[in-house]
Amino acid sequence: MEIIPTQPLISVLITYYNQIDSIERALKSVLEQDYPNLEIIIGDDFSLEGDLSEVLKNYSDKRIRLVRNPQNLGRRGNYVNLLYKEATGALATILNADDFFAKPDFFTKVVERFHSSKDVVLVFGHTNVFLEFTNEKVGDAIIENLPPMMDGNWLFMKLPQGVVIPHVTSVYNRSTAMALDFYRSKTISEDWESLYRLILGQKVGFIKEVSGFYGRHYQNVSKDINIQSILANTEYITEPYKLALERGK
Repeated sequence: MEIIPTQPLISVLITYYNQIDSIERALKSVLEQDYPNLEIIIGDDFSLEGDLSEVLKNYSDKRIRLVRNPQNLGRRGNYVNLLYKEATGALATILNADDFFAKPDFFTKVVERFHSSKDVVLVFGHTNVFLEFTNEKVGDAIIENLPPMMDGNWLFMKLPQGVVIPHVTSVYNRSTAMALDFYRSKTISEDWESLYRLILGQKVGFIKEVSGFYGRHYQNVSKDINIQSILANTEYITEPYKLALERGK
């Protein structure tokens, strides 16, 4: 696993598709971070509504870069393009344009966790849900009492108890993630399938404070599912388990 520098560059990869009403909230939550060494790459997945380039004219921060896909790649395709082809940081995180960070010192604490123990491959923060239609913030009490540092195998075995790693606020070692073919799954939970393979045999850091919000609304992908997609979605459990068996874990 690649050694993380003292003050690593963090690639904040914002996925965007027709979310003109929420992109500024997401972007501001990144720009408000007190950790300076960031690159902010917005992946516009061939949006057909709104002019994102006009919105970005209001922001002069040179860390911001807009990438517009020549065709719609879909959520997973946008993840892959940003992580493999556009990002350059030692650490990376995906932020959907509907989601946002909650605390300006989040990335500072993330870097501290990465350097607090050997073999840390992932750090995530306590993440809640923001209900767009009521402006209500809903907490997740299950994960708030996790320890600040965990064994990845132990965390994986907590899945049956409802302890899950949120994609929002997950910051991971980019080179290790790419070596594991991150975001390879074509299921709804391609993020969990990747994150749980990543943590096997490694250390995972946790930040107890509420660090981000997942924006929930009527257009979320998880709202449009059927029995076939539910059955296929078990890959996020079975694939990490197979990898653990292969490694003798």
